[in-house]
Amino acid sequence: MPKHKTSTVIKDCEVDRFGYFFIVKAGAVVSNSTACGPDGSYRFLRGLDKTEGLPDYAKERGSSFRHDYEHYGINIPKEYCKPYDEE
Repeated sequence: MPKHKTSTVIKDCEVDRFGYFFIVKAGAVVSNSTACGPDGSYRFLRGLDKTEGLPDYAKERGSSFRHDYEHYGINIPKEYCKPYDEE
């Protein structure tokens, strides 16, 4: 059975998602966890603390951005992340 794993972003990544353009900074944590269990093809952003360019109100609980982030996720392309097996 696959295991839940985390990795880190190794270079800044520009993201255009949910109506916002922002940057995920190197050092952000990503995970392979999905609603259906672990899947190594995904690298979902875990936390918004390593982002740049997002207005504060978008990060607040109750905002439409925060809702979409929590329920749909932000998948970071694998070329911006350490491989899971290096963690």
